[in-house]
Amino acid sequence: MIGVRPVKRVEMLNIHFSRMAEIILRHGGTLDKYIGDAIMTFWGAPVPTDDHPERAVLAAKEMLEALEDVNKTLRDRGFDLNLKIGIGLSTGAATIGNIGSEQKLNYTVVGDTVNLASRLESITKEYNSLIVLSEYTYERIKDRIDCSVLGNVKVKGREQPVTIYAPGDGASLRKIQS
Repeated sequence: MIGVRPVKRVEMLNIHFSRMAEIILRHGGTLDKYIGDAIMTFWGAPVPTDDHPERAVLAAKEMLEALEDVNKTLRDRGFDLNLKIGIGLSTGAATIGNIGSEQKLNYTVVGDTVNLASRLESITKEYNSLIVLSEYTYERIKDRIDCSVLGNVKVKGREQPVTIYAPGDGASLRKIQS
């Protein structure tokens, strides 16, 4: 996005975020916040669902598929770029609620599970996988969604390595953004 004028950057982000938000919401996700060019999302609150890990993985896969349409829309509007995304997912306990100050509160989620998902998103390029799942998410979906193991990774803030996975064989996800 270097060299993109601020007004055009806003237009580009709004096109991208609108499409991705529609997918997230359709799969029962809660939009937490936009952080730069990233979307923080969670499942299972405010309405609890037993299948939230599966919903999150299916949404992530659909987001990757929709990225081709987003990039086509951007090209049609004169953008000379190709957006790429990486998605990190983890399942577990978290603290959720209206968090902030007396001046500004946000309904958000915090905790180790959130931190791990963020760390996994940051290693998608390193593992050449557009979606990286924690072992905790994998355990909840392995009977319904085929996954391939990517390896073990030591992430900041954790003593023990985490086994990470990609939905599918991994190769199909890499091809989407090649």
